[in-house]
Amino acid sequence: MAAAGAGLPLVLSGCDNSKSTVRETPQDWDAVSINGLFSNNSSANVKGVGLTPTEWNNAPNAIAAALNNNEIARDLFISVFNHGDGVTIAVVANPEFEKYSTTRGVVGTVYINFAILNNAEVLGQALQDAARVMGGNPNLPEVVRARDGYQKMRHAWCQSP
Repeated sequence: MAAAGAGLPLVLSGCDNSKSTVRETPQDWDAVSINGLFSNNSSANVKGVGLTPTEWNNAPNAIAAALNNNEIARDLFISVFNHGDGVTIAVVANPEFEKYSTTRGVVGTVYINFAILNNAEVLGQALQDAARVMGGNPNLPEVVRARDGYQKMRHAWCQSP
C-alpha cells in the first residue's frame, strides 16, 4: 500500500524563521559611570529607563560624546557636574517631555528623551540647557515633578529649542 500523499510536495505551516525577530523587553538599566569627561575633569552617571537592550547599548557612549564635543558649554558642564554628588543622566523611552527635563537650581538628575539620543546636535543642546537649568538660569524652562516620578515641563513651548 502506498503512503498517503506520496508524490505531493511537503508543505509546512508556521513561522518563517528567516524573518522572525526576537522581541526585546524594555527594562530599567543601572547607572554606569562615564569617566574622563572634559579632559578628565568630570564624570557622570548614565542610566536607562524603559529601554530595550539594543536601545541601551549605545546610550552611555552617545551621552559622553555629546558632552565632550560641546566646547561652548565645557565650563558650564564642569561646574555643574562637579557640584555635590554629581549628575545622573537618565535616558528615558517614551517620556512626557520632548527633549529633556530637570529641576531648576538642583544638581541631580537630567532626564533625556531617547528619541534625541542619535541626534548629536539636539542632544548636545538639550544637555547644555539642562545644565543651565540645574545651575539656576531663570531664562530657561522651569520643570515640575510628575506623579510618575519623572519630571516634565511646566510649559510645552518652553522646551529646549
